[in-house]
Formats: sequence, C-alpha cells, structure tokens
Amino acid sequence: MAKSKAKSNDSPVMSWKKLLSDERLVPMEHTNGARSPFIIDQDIITNSQPFRRLQDKTQVHPLSGNDHVRRRLTHSVEAASIGRALGRSVAKLLLRNNPQLAEEGVSQETFGDILYAACVAHDIGNPPFGHFGESAISTGLKKLINSEQVVLSEREMADLRSWEGNAQGFRVLNTLEKYQQGYGGMRLTVATLATFTKYPFSSKSQRGQGKKKFGFFQSEEDDFKAVATRVGLLEDPSGGWCRHPLAFLVEAADDLAYALGDLEDGCELKLVSFDEIEKLFKDLICRPEARDRHRSERRRLEFLREDVVQIVVEDVAQKFVQQHTAVLAGQLATDIWPLSRFEKTIKAAKNLTRDKIFQAPQKAGVEVASFDVIGKVIEKIGTALFFLKHNEDSREYSRLIEFTLNKDITWIKAASDFELLLRTADYVSGMTDTYAIKTYRHITGIDFSPGR
Repeated sequence: MAKSKAKSNDSPVMSWKKLLSDERLVPMEHTNGARSPFIIDQDIITNSQPFRRLQDKTQVHPLSGNDHVRRRLTHSVEAASIGRALGRSVAKLLLRNNPQLAEEGVSQETFGDILYAACVAHDIGNPPFGHFGESAISTGLKKLINSEQVVLSEREMADLRSWEGNAQGFRVLNTLEKYQQGYGGMRLTVATLATFTKYPFSSKSQRGQGKKKFGFFQSEEDDFKAVATRVGLLEDPSGGWCRHPLAFLVEAADDLAYALGDLEDGCELKLVSFDEIEKLFKDLICRPEARDRHRSERRRLEFLREDVVQIVVEDVAQKFVQQHTAVLAGQLATDIWPLSRFEKTIKAAKNLTRDKIFQAPQKAGVEVASFDVIGKVIEKIGTALFFLKHNEDSREYSRLIEFTLNKDITWIKAASDFELLLRTADYVSGMTDTYAIKTYRHITGIDFSPGR
C-alpha cells in the first residue's frame, strides 16, 4: 500500500472551491451561454490546429498502413473518455460521503468536464514519431548548443537538453496557439491548465533534476505560477508545487488507455497474441462475448477493453476517495496506481507491451530513419537562425527560414538564443509524421516539388 507523507494537524490544505476555478489568465469575451467554462475548454482544444494534427502523429507504430492502429488523436480521445468516467465516479463517491462538498463546486459534471478537457489535450505537445521523437529533438538541440556559440542560462540549458513533450504541451495551450504569445494562448481555465500539468515543476527544481519529465519551460514558469496561485496549489519543499488532485486521474486515465490500446494494436499487428492479452486480464473479464471464440479477435478485444475499463475505473475512484484528505494536503507520495488492487495487472500489461511491441524489429528501421529526419531538420533550421542572427543576410538561410518558420525574418536578430532554440523546437514538435518527412526531403534537396 502506498504511504502518505506525515503531516501535522495545522498543515495547509487545498480547497475544491479554488481548485475548480473557471477563471482564465486572460479573460475571454462571449463565454456566456449554454456551455460551461470547461465545455468551452474542450471545444477550444478539439477545434485547434495542434489537436487536429494528432491524427497524423505516432502513438506507438510510426507510419503504420493499418487503419485499425491508433494514432495520437485516437489515444487522446480514449484517454479523455476514461478521464471523464473517473471524474464522474470520484465526484459521485465524494458527494455521497461529504454532501457539503457540493457547496465548493464539486459535481459529477464539473469533475468530468475538467478531466475530459485535460485528458483530450494531454498529448498535444508531443512531437512526430512518438516518444522516439522526443529523444530526437533533445539530441538535436544538444548538438546545436554544442556547435553554435549559444548563450544560455543554466535553467534554459536544462530545459533544452531535456526537452519534454509535457512542457511543450503547456506551452502550446498557454502560449503558442489561438491568441498566441502574450495574449493567453488558448485562454483555457486555470482549473483545466492545472489538471493538465502532471509534473508541476521545472527542469531545474530539485524534483526535476535528473528526471525525464517536467511540466513547463522557463518561458512559461511565471504563467504556471499564476495558474498555481489561482487554483491554490501548495508549494512543494523540493521545488514547484504539489499536483492538482485531478491530475492524478489524468495520469491514471492515460496509463489505462495506453496499457489497453497498445496491446490491442499489438494484437492487430500480430506482435502479441489475443491469448496473451486474455490471460493477462482474465480476472477482469465479465461478459461472455469477450470469451466467445466464434467472434473475431477484434470484437472480443472490444468487449474485453470495456470490461477492464469499467472495473478499473471503479477501483481507482474508490482508492482516490479513500486518500481524499491526503490528496488535498498535497501529501500523496506517489501516483494512484500503487493504491489500486489492479496495479500488478496494469504493470504486467506495460511490461508485455515493452517486451513484445516496443522492441519489435519491424519498428526499428522506421524509428532510426525518423531520428535522422528530426535531427536534420533541427540542424538546418538552427544553423540558419544563428547565422542570420550574427551575420549579414544570406539568401540560402533566409529562404530556408521563410520556407519553414516564418516569411518575416526581421525578428531573428533581436531574439535571445533561448528563443531561437525554442522556436526551432516549436516548429519541429508541431509537425505531423508525414509533414516531417516531407520537410526533410525538401530541405535536403531530395524533393523539388513546390512545397507547401
């Protein structure tokens, strides 16, 4: 059983009234109407360009020609569905135990709507070619830093050397999209932004050092601090803030969605057998349709997945409610899975995926090639940006930046080195798999078509 950190009776606690705040860092006009603030968040996200591009970004299997295999978009919607179910289940149990929480804004609709918005956006900062793309961007930025005369602070250096999709996601939502930089980005509610941020600390905080994951870059730290203040997150002694309570459920929804989805895709591609999956979840299968050998494996997997989701969601919701006091005090020392009786099952599913699917030899060629694609695009763009910053105009480099980042190149000389590198990562991480390959072919002289 996971333990909670020891706490005194007078320790500060978070309140749901603030945690569920529908404020926005930059107010929006025309938000009155039939939609709740959190439904509006969902609509802003799902109608955005970076969300739409997830339809051509790798979940696990890059450039798969099989229409049944998930892309980032499908996974995001599945995670959001599970997150909404978790939110509604938790709120129902909390209100049963503490009806007075309704006065603080707790309801099944509010929890479900916030979690759907945060979950549907949870991968919005991820680059092309899956997690392999994250490593490629980080490696490419390191090479640029080493090859160019780059001036960076230690904190900026930490951000770029450990470039991270979660931090990029917060940047997309808060800075880059819709109203753009300085105007609030998508202008989502602070409750949604805080719930989205599973890692509420920077790369240079004690909690972020030596780890692969952190929640925001230095460029967005002040904005996240404002979010944390508005929703009343507690500061963590080791740096950053404690998680928003609903962020634990975002992580659980994501984990459950990919634990099941990755295995289902692996079965579709004959990398893992149906029997192996059935054996793994045998104690969670309720309906006979999942065991009916007269049905196709695809159909049986649908029933199996539904059974597993329903049972695990109920269990995780119960465990969350049991830890409600510790969660509000920022004292939950781990994620939610060690509390669940299905922790071993979910862990075994991830291990099977790692051993049979992630390491599949047929994935290696595409992943190696994708690493070179991202690396070359970063190298070309970064080299052009730093040349144009420190030298007179170059037609070659000017045309390259006009073709990729922006037709206007007047901003380059005044930009900091950190901004130039961030803009490079913004561009590359926003690419789809197909567009990344297309851009690579153009800038390396393989493809002479008109381009965009």
